[in-house]
Amino acid sequence: MKTLITLVALLFVCKSPSEKKLTLTIKILPPLAKIFRNQPIDIDISTSDFTYKSSVLVPDSLNLTFNLKKASVVWVTLDGLAQYADSSTRYFHNGARITLSNSSTVRTLTFPIDCEVNRYLGGKLCPGCKTSDAVIPIYWGLPSPDLKGEIGVDFQLGGCVTSGCDPTWFCRKDTLEF
Repeated sequence: MKTLITLVALLFVCKSPSEKKLTLTIKILPPLAKIFRNQPIDIDISTSDFTYKSSVLVPDSLNLTFNLKKASVVWVTLDGLAQYADSSTRYFHNGARITLSNSSTVRTLTFPIDCEVNRYLGGKLCPGCKTSDAVIPIYWGLPSPDLKGEIGVDFQLGGCVTSGCDPTWFCRKDTLEF
């Protein structure tokens, strides 16, 4: 009996760190489901000791399950490019920091982030005047010194900090960002 208690105590002390289970569901924002149906989405999941990178086609939602050792925080980034009916394209980025519980964590991420700007399906067509002749792109981030054109005529500057719900186009007729 003494040997059995010693063996159980040794197994308890020498046991490897317990795994934490992460179940991640990626759901496509419903208005954009048709646009993303045949477009790959890049998924990057990382912890201090684990990295997962993949480019996948997501029908409407995708379930991923990971057993992670020693991790307490997981970083998830999703990137995708949507092509609209008018042949214009838009880049989407979504990132999340997930804190894992002791045993299992279930999390659902909507891609792209659900906001009015991301739900607009008209591409470069202005929702106000319904034309694209006065529509110019909005550039986010630090502008390149090689950038040609005039601000407000050929392009609009959006700023350096982005949120995932930032407009891509500016209509000069309606002074509307979309």
